[in-house]
Amino acid sequence: MWGYFFHPFMEIIEIVLVAVGLSMDSFSVSFAAGIGRKELQKRYYAIFPLFMAVFQSGLFAFGWFLGHNFEELIKDVDHWIAFGLLAFIGVRMIIDGLKPAEEEKSFNPFAFWNMITLSVGTSIDALAVGVAFACSQQSVGISSAIIWICTYMFSFVGMLLGRFLGRKINFPFEVVGGIILICIGIKILLEHLLA
Repeated sequence: MWGYFFHPFMEIIEIVLVAVGLSMDSFSVSFAAGIGRKELQKRYYAIFPLFMAVFQSGLFAFGWFLGHNFEELIKDVDHWIAFGLLAFIGVRMIIDGLKPAEEEKSFNPFAFWNMITLSVGTSIDALAVGVAFACSQQSVGISSAIIWICTYMFSFVGMLLGRFLGRKINFPFEVVGGIILICIGIKILLEHLLA
């Protein structure tokens, strides 16, 4: 009898923990993006986390769909895609951050295609988790909604912290942000290769 009442509750706890875990990369990337910009329009505090949340929850749902149909096609390359995207953006941030102050710095993590690249790069894990969840009894709709909420919250807080430190300390944080992105890509790659 008690199992009947507690089972749905435990499933929610499980997906919340998964969502928090998936949100860590989004938090780090949002922190790196916020810390590397001297000027930032307020609208990006809503837009950037929105991109992160939409892609994280969307790729989770897509992974869930693939898990029923095409798991074998993606499981061998997903981590390489994530690593490649994050390393590419990270190197660009480092190069831009090392330019002299008087030189124009062209890299902007809040440009449309850069936001998409960062969002996809940090959401590849969600795709893999969605594939794994395809064989469970979890509701893909509820799971995706929880992942969306957690990712948005963590990304928003990450940007706020990044902007706060970026304003307080005069340091080439864009370089730090690029290093963070590369490290996240390496972490994703190693987690899959050493599993």
